[in-house]
Amino acid sequence: MFRLLFLTVACILLAGCAAQTAVSEHEARTEPESAVTVRERPFPRDSLYSLLVAEFALRRQAYDVAMEQYIGQAGVLRDSGVSEHTTHLAQFLKREEVAVEAAELWTELDPKNTEANNTSLLLTQALIQAETGQFDAALDTLDTLLSLEPEETPAILLEAKILTDQSAASPYARVQQALQVNPDNNLLRLQYARLLTASDMGAARQQFEILAEQHPEDGDLLFSLALINQEISEPDPEATRAYLRQTIALGQRVNEAYYYLGSMAEKDNNIEEALTHYMQIGFGPEYLAASNRIGQILVNSDQLARCHAWFLEQRQEHPHLRNDLYALEANILAEAGAKTVSLQILNQALAEAPDSFSLRYARAMLNEQMNNLVAMEQDLRTIITADPDNTAALNALGYTLANRTTRYSEALDLISRALALEPDEPAILDSMGWVMFRTEQYAASVTYLTQAYTSFPDAEVASHLGEALWAQGKTDAALAVWQGALLREPNHPALLNTLERLGIVLPFGLPAQVYPVEPRP
Repeated sequence: MFRLLFLTVACILLAGCAAQTAVSEHEARTEPESAVTVRERPFPRDSLYSLLVAEFALRRQAYDVAMEQYIGQAGVLRDSGVSEHTTHLAQFLKREEVAVEAAELWTELDPKNTEANNTSLLLTQALIQAETGQFDAALDTLDTLLSLEPEETPAILLEAKILTDQSAASPYARVQQALQVNPDNNLLRLQYARLLTASDMGAARQQFEILAEQHPEDGDLLFSLALINQEISEPDPEATRAYLRQTIALGQRVNEAYYYLGSMAEKDNNIEEALTHYMQIGFGPEYLAASNRIGQILVNSDQLARCHAWFLEQRQEHPHLRNDLYALEANILAEAGAKTVSLQILNQALAEAPDSFSLRYARAMLNEQMNNLVAMEQDLRTIITADPDNTAALNALGYTLANRTTRYSEALDLISRALALEPDEPAILDSMGWVMFRTEQYAASVTYLTQAYTSFPDAEVASHLGEALWAQGKTDAALAVWQGALLREPNHPALLNTLERLGIVLPFGLPAQVYPVEPRP
């Protein structure tokens, strides 16, 4: 930075005098004829001021101010020194596009400068070109880069990715060549293997096997091989299990490996083996998912006492997850039809944790399913009193009052409060549309329900939107919405109940029409 500072100061001094555009008369007489005469080009006065501002901004660490000054002057002055400083500062600030533009100008002004042709700048340029869809330009840039650095791994991989996306005949030719030259380039081989998983699982497996042979204690590679062996055209479950057991033996990715072993055993209907694997999973991302599978297996096999004992033991071992485990056990029981037992679990949970909104909300929703609207409202009102901006409770109570009572004014107030807090939430838009429908404001109902369906094309929203359209006499549009939703979710109870209530039978032999939903405001 100092060289440019001295340059600008010198130029300011020159600007106060007559501009010297050639060597002095004395120098011209005494200089040998073979010497090169250097002619000075003074910077314009406005440019000198901008460069000074940039230099002092750098001293104050106001880098953005300095960057803007350099950007403005690089193109005006077309000076290699200014372009160099612009490039370096843009790199420091991670402004890739500016760095590439400045480096291109720098290269143009000083083509013999090796730094101006830096491969990292070329790679950045190629990345930007690829991200903006300039794939041919990106490939040309990568050709230039790889002619300078043939083993530049990121460039090789980027080229392969672009060629793959363009369905080129041999997208991995340069990758394969590089691996022949340097078979120990593990980073390149790993990324190559990952690219292959999108198109050729067999070839991907070969690359992962080479890596695993080179690194037999790398659990990530073994785990990848296990997954690939399940995805190839002819799965090899025994090889999958072997890789997973090796991963566990290394003490790496243990929970994930046990989860996959449990899933495989469950798929084969080896229930006790599945439970054994799932129960080996300790605290981590897979823990609650495994607990859910354990609970469902036990409840579906009529082992309710064993299920309860499992969850009781887990709540004791993991007290920080107590509420989650209570909610999970209750949900499993409710889905299996054991709603009374589920309610007992939630009652016990709230006796231990009366301030838990999530447990209270879960109990409210269960009471709604059990047609105990008084208990449901009591729990939701408790939540709203403690947390007036709880949109989930506001919306749930408002929707239930609109759907299952005639207390429309209260419902509208609750839903309006929720919508003011989350104006783009599809569930709340659906509730507002439904209360509009229930109060026979069909045009407003269609507007809200269309917004909800645009964001969240759910079958229940489709049932509401179709019914609002039907009430307006727009029967073709209503049928199109319902038919499209049925093709996605043919057994959705809310949708089927609506059609049965209205006595509508759709022609399933016809392709679904596309309902032209209105754009969201």
